[in-house]
Amino acid sequence: MGVVSKFLVVAMRDLADGSAGEMMLYVTVDAKHWAKAHFPHASNSRLHENSYTIVESTTHSLGIDVQSHQSREIGTLFVSNSNGTYFVESLKDTHRSNMGYVDFEDLVNIEGVGLANYVSNAREVDGGSTSFLKLKSVITYDDGSSWAPIPAPKRDMHDKPYSCDANDVEKCSLHLHSVSNLHNLGRVFSSTAPGFVMGVGSVSDYLFEYEKTKMPDEHGSK
Repeated sequence: MGVVSKFLVVAMRDLADGSAGEMMLYVTVDAKHWAKAHFPHASNSRLHENSYTIVESTTHSLGIDVQSHQSREIGTLFVSNSNGTYFVESLKDTHRSNMGYVDFEDLVNIEGVGLANYVSNAREVDGGSTSFLKLKSVITYDDGSSWAPIPAPKRDMHDKPYSCDANDVEKCSLHLHSVSNLHNLGRVFSSTAPGFVMGVGSVSDYLFEYEKTKMPDEHGSK
């Protein structure tokens, strides 16, 4: 059982024949009327014990990240309708730790804005050709309906150009370390000061290792 924003969520094991031990989620917003959560039929994500995480949510929708690959570090983020019963796919190949911590965070006091990391080479990781995860950061302004790369400042903290072309956001954008990194505890990106965001990361094709990144002195994304 868990409480997230206005939602109270309970997980139960499906004991029906052929269920393969899947979990069912029931959601309520008043603790009186409960409804089963429904996920897209076309999705290959299945709810199993210790394979899903209820993430920070707004009063408008509930967010759940589900392990969707062979690797426990790759999932799919789903967001719900206003009463938390019908879910749609929001972001594929999200990054999650082995402990279930998901690289996702809503920004405090900024409606609909959130940051997330996804694994850009998820197919190669699944195929066994590599174990190195190339993480990319994206931002949403509409509660997860759409995501986009985070534009980098024009020049780095030393007023020098980057090693990549910052005008090409698909290959050169701002990427940030999040909760899956052991250096980070609690809220990573935002504080209770509206609009103030701070993080550690890199301007590159994908996120550099923590030891190779530095805290930027300032960044604003509009």
